[in-house]
Amino acid sequence: MGIDSFGIDLRNRPASLAKAVADAYRSKDISKKGKITEMCGSINYGHYLRGVS
Repeated sequence: MGIDSFGIDLRNRPASLAKAVADAYRSKDISKKGKITEMCGSINYGHYLRGVS
């Protein structure tokens, strides 16, 4: 797809959230999504669902 890298903006968020996201990506473990969602309060899937690039 031509994607070399991506970034996740977690500024002004707790370090524990950054660690949880990094661990989930590193381990490719989708089951951690619930814990991350709980830590965030909510996740907006709008761009993903609409295919915005």
